[in-house]
Amino acid sequence: MKAVTFSASLCALALLVVHSAHAQTGAPPTDEAAAVAQQKAAAALAENKPTPNSLAAALNAGAQFATGNSQAIAITGGGKIDIRDGNNGFGAAVLANYATSFVQPVAPATQGTWTDTVRNLQGKVRYDRYFGRNVSVFLQVTGTHDAFQATTFRLNLDPGVKYLFVNHPKTKFWGEVGYDFEYDLNYTDVDGFEQAGSGGKVLDAAGLPYVIEKTNTMHSARAYLGFQHAFNKEVQFSAGLEFLQGFGGTGDGTPNIPNGFTAAQVDLVKLDLARTRLNFDALLAAHIAGGVSLAAGFTAKYNSDPLPGKQNLDTTTTLSFIFAFSKPAPAAPEDKCATPPPAVPTSTPSTDAATQHPLDATPTTPTTPPAHTAIAAFVDDASKPVDAAPWVDLDESKEQTHAIAELMKSHPNMTVKIGSADTAAKADAVRAALVDAGIAATRITTEVHPGHTSLRVTAK
Repeated sequence: MKAVTFSASLCALALLVVHSAHAQTGAPPTDEAAAVAQQKAAAALAENKPTPNSLAAALNAGAQFATGNSQAIAITGGGKIDIRDGNNGFGAAVLANYATSFVQPVAPATQGTWTDTVRNLQGKVRYDRYFGRNVSVFLQVTGTHDAFQATTFRLNLDPGVKYLFVNHPKTKFWGEVGYDFEYDLNYTDVDGFEQAGSGGKVLDAAGLPYVIEKTNTMHSARAYLGFQHAFNKEVQFSAGLEFLQGFGGTGDGTPNIPNGFTAAQVDLVKLDLARTRLNFDALLAAHIAGGVSLAAGFTAKYNSDPLPGKQNLDTTTTLSFIFAFSKPAPAAPEDKCATPPPAVPTSTPSTDAATQHPLDATPTTPTTPPAHTAIAAFVDDASKPVDAAPWVDLDESKEQTHAIAELMKSHPNMTVKIGSADTAAKADAVRAALVDAGIAATRITTEVHPGHTSLRVTAK
């Protein structure tokens, strides 16, 4: 019989390849949807952007149906949203996978059976409180169901501290340290027999059913390293490695012998609450058009001592189309009653195009937009390289100087160049005012150019 395979998706088409190795890990879902949303916006990680307000969201969903000699159904879907509101960051994610296959009968039998092969659901919420651009404290809550890991429900609570070692517009490298509390409701029947994902008892090599505690808790030390790099505004790579080391908990005693059985008829298993877990994920995303990106991802989860009958390594490989959406929050309304700053006098442009300074074109007044607003917009736009930084007109007012100083304080990597017409006196005056406002003199340089007083960002 000819086999026919049909695949379709709601917002995306995903190809999911899963090694049926089931480890007890407690890892949160892979944030591939978030990475694509951030890559689409050509920006840094949403929770690390200096922008006061922002939103990034992504959805992916797919299905596969096979008929003929191979009969299978598989569906996958997920979504993520990240919101930044000043010094507060909020995030939520969900990921679900399900697959079932038809097992052909062996002659002379004629009735086959459908058997589940994947059935899991994971969700995560997170809150970050930021102290500057590079440091935050956070609380992360993750819930997991995975029948093939013998996990009816797992709850992970992860408080910790995050620090960015590299915080450049195109490259991010950060670490997290903290504590992990895990509560497991294991997949057992009323007598404590461990259940297989497709149903029935899990048996040991001698054919005896495993008996485990129905619930357990575990305390662990947690460390995480994350990396993200944008090769350009169309292609981005991200990866993360999580380390969890258990050091105690409850539920590690020898389980009771079920009623009606003897010790020789069961395999009593004592759980290990000092196990080591490693979780790795990587994602390469390429923007295609509009809000659609093509992403290839890989996830590996290792457990040094999984539940009985389970393998110690799970891997997942994905190739998917993902729809992403992102936007900054609306800007504050303009105060039409405010007194506009004085106009800046014009200058005579140079006739030598090869040496013409950008300010030699028709000058603009700093009222639309204000200089510090334009500078902030450029610094926050990761798609614009520093060598494309424009010269921004200054009105040299105390209010504007203070605003620029505050902007530089919130962006520790930012350096600027001040230029003034004919003489360096005005540029030096602005530089001195910024230093008086608390900015290191090494972060400010000056030059003389044929134009009015202006500022240019030299590093983000």
